Amino acid sequence: MWTVERSISRETGEARPLIRIEKLDVSGVETKPLDDELKAIARAGDYVEVTVPEGRRGLRYVDGQLDVELPAGRHAAFSVVKKVTFATIDLRERVLRGDGPGGHDEGPRDAALNVSATFKVSDAKRLATGRARADEVLYLAVQLSAREAVHRAHARRAARFARRALGAAGRGGARSGPRRSVLDAHRPGP
Repeated sequence: MWTVERSISRETGEARPLIRIEKLDVSGVETKPLDDELKAIARAGDYVEVTVPEGRRGLRYVDGQLDVELPAGRHAAFSVVKKVTFATIDLRERVLRGDGPGGHDEGPRDAALNVSATFKVSDAKRLATGRARADEVLYLAVQLSAREAVHRAHARRAARFARRALGAAGRGGARSGPRRSVLDAHRPGP
C-alpha cells in the first residue's frame, strides 16, 4: 500500500501537507465569512450569512431578538447553539404614492387627488422594533394630511363664496330669501 501524506513544492522543494485541518468554534454567534470549501461542507442551517449592500443596514436576530445593527458588507454567523437570522433595511430615500381623498360625490368640478411622499429611514433598529408596520403608518399619515389639505381648500372656497354672497346681499343685490351665515354657506340644505 502506498500513501501520500504530503506533497513537495517544485519551486522550493519544501514538503507541505495535503490535508488541512481547521477547528471552528461554532458555540458563539459571530464569525468571519467562511470560504466556499467550508460553506460546502457546513450543514444547512448551521451557518448563515448576508451581504448588506451600500445604502442599507443589516440586522442580526438571535433567538428572535434583535441583537445588533450591521453596516454594509458581508456578515456571517453560526446558528448551531442559537437560532440566528439576518434582515436588511433600506436607508435610501424612497417615494410612497397613494390616492388622496377625492371629491367625486361633490360635483362635476371636483377631481381626484393623487399624493406622494418622499421618505427615508434614519433608524433601522427603531423601525425593526416598532409595533406597527412603518409603511402602513406612513401611508395613513399621508392620507390624513391629504384629507386635511382638501378640507382646508374646501373651507377657503366656502368662505370666499360666503363673502361674495354676503357682500352682494349687503349692497342690496338681487338676493331673496333668508340670510345665511358663513357657516351655512358650505352646508347642504335649504
